[in-house]
Amino acid sequence: HHSSAFMREYRARRLRELRQSQGQATRSVVIRRIPASDYVAEVNKADSSLHVVLALVLQGVSTSDRLLTALQYLAADRKEPPRIKFLCMAARECIPNYPEANCPTVLVYKADELLGQYV
Repeated sequence: HHSSAFMREYRARRLRELRQSQGQATRSVVIRRIPASDYVAEVNKADSSLHVVLALVLQGVSTSDRLLTALQYLAADRKEPPRIKFLCMAARECIPNYPEANCPTVLVYKADELLGQYV
């Protein structure tokens, strides 16, 4: 199938680019894990020109791990200066008793407004 060949080629090219950029400190990308105590400062009081992407994850759960890997690719592709801040947090630390079935969840904020919730 033509589109799957394109995706294989695109993925191979992106992996090469990511491997090449791994040694460059200026391109090192980290999705910062934050504790609940930093939520207000990092999300609610974030620079209003930035989008904040917050992943609510469960430690050691494969779907959470895959989401973090996907977000790492997105974060690596961002422009400088960054206009998106990527964060992650233990789901139940953010929201007590958050259902495991809803993990991972991605919350997108800008200027303290929730723009989207993706479960």
